[in-house]
Amino acid sequence: MGHPLFFTSTPPGKAFNLTWISTDFKTILEWQPKPTNYTYTVQISDRSRNWKYKCTGTTDTECDLTDEIVKDVNWTYEARVLSVPWRNSTHGKETLFGTHGEEPPFTNARKFLPYRDTKIGQPVIQKYEQDGTKLKVTVKDSFTLVRKNGTFLTLRQVFGNDLGYILTYRKDSSTGRKTNTTHTNEFLIDVEKGVSYCFFVQAVIFSRKTNHKSPESITKCTEQWKSVLGGEWPWPSVHWEARLPPHRSQHVPLWFKHSEMSLGCLRVSFGGSAFSSGDI
Repeated sequence: MGHPLFFTSTPPGKAFNLTWISTDFKTILEWQPKPTNYTYTVQISDRSRNWKYKCTGTTDTECDLTDEIVKDVNWTYEARVLSVPWRNSTHGKETLFGTHGEEPPFTNARKFLPYRDTKIGQPVIQKYEQDGTKLKVTVKDSFTLVRKNGTFLTLRQVFGNDLGYILTYRKDSSTGRKTNTTHTNEFLIDVEKGVSYCFFVQAVIFSRKTNHKSPESITKCTEQWKSVLGGEWPWPSVHWEARLPPHRSQHVPLWFKHSEMSLGCLRVSFGGSAFSSGDI
């Protein structure tokens, strides 16, 4: 594969603990130890099975290989880290390329298949709405670093129907959990009217046997509050937090019914300090 590197001095030690760190196809190869009298050069195989040089002559212990692996996320890549000695000269430190016809010591990384091996990042709940006995949750279709025709592709565009989401939800006052799975980015589940619910989502790649779930998203909660007249609001609530003047240490949570109507101007008095919704 390609043209070998050569050395003339005593070969340095090999790199070890080679590890692929990859999330949503952002992919870095890491290793140890920190070099002393030598540098590292990384090689990665392309689809023609030729070695391509990356991070040549580096003293770092990592190399970003994202631009290579996103060319074909269904290809199995091989990579290795070479330890190449250097010497001091009038031009500074120079990497030694000898004439003994031997390769410098190297260590192979395990093979890497991006579609199977990249981790899925923490999903984001884009919006949610509880309307009566229905709870609708929409998950954001996050972008990856995979490109097509110069445009970044989303997770859905890369994985298609192989990508799904799991919604875990519970009543706000309960510890009992239920789950619901979808092959899309939306959930519509039956809930009890007037009851608040808390929930989070996880992405899942159905074809994977391992490493198939993402971390949990941030937990969100709906709020079903009763109006001052005793009527129940089946709409999602909008939470405003009123910040008092600097000499006050308390916050006042204000809850408004969400509707098509304008909220208008609200004026609140607290401890002798008055402020309007424009100050919130």
